[in-house]
Amino acid sequence: MLIEIKRAIASQLHPLSDRARIVVDDSDGKAGSAAQITSDYTLRIGYASATFTPPDTVESVGFQPCNRTFQVSVEIKDFRNENKAIALLYDIENLLMGFRPCVSGVIGETYLESDRFARNDQGIYFYVVSLTVPCILVK
Repeated sequence: MLIEIKRAIASQLHPLSDRARIVVDDSDGKAGSAAQITSDYTLRIGYASATFTPPDTVESVGFQPCNRTFQVSVEIKDFRNENKAIALLYDIENLLMGFRPCVSGVIGETYLESDRFARNDQGIYFYVVSLTVPCILVK
């Protein structure tokens, strides 16, 4: 399910592929990625966490609500054209807000949970958007 949702997010962001490189993290719920990409703008899609809701009754043990959180990390290596970067960030949020991946187990639309902006030691700016996908696990 995790890989399918990451691929669905990448597909939703595909209209931006002419402005940024889109990379789906190659790990299934593990931190980090083996892919090293060089581009002015790179969108990296990865799995962040999950929160599970305990069942209410014995009959509902086989159906467990679960919110899966994914991150879209935007690596901005060239910030000389600030307007272009800000427009890209705005378009990313617009494409992801209210998006519903067509994946088995997804029961609702995604919602944006948080965002943050930072700069690392190499001078690369990162804008990270966390989005949550409401799911249900069926056992």
